[in-house]
Amino acid sequence: MKHILMIVVAFVLVAPAAALAQRTSVSRDVPVYNNGGLPDLSPDPKRFVSQMEIVDRLFAEGDCELDEGSVGGTGYRRLLRFDTVLINSGDG
Repeated sequence: MKHILMIVVAFVLVAPAAALAQRTSVSRDVPVYNNGGLPDLSPDPKRFVSQMEIVDRLFAEGDCELDEGSVGGTGYRRLLRFDTVLINSGDG
């Protein structure tokens, strides 16, 4: 019981300091600076570049992309596909 109590007390003492600590690195390519406590969203450039691929895709009559206006017409279209992760390097 004393062991559990000591763990809880240690957590209560350490948790606020860890939550308020200034982050010093998110990604090596994304600088962290004081922006007044506001959010600062930026894409992770390493993830963005590493996941890029060019694909050809056939769009047929009745596809949602045509109804939504994402493509100009039916047929094959060349697409640049990529993953992205947004990093909040601000405090907000």
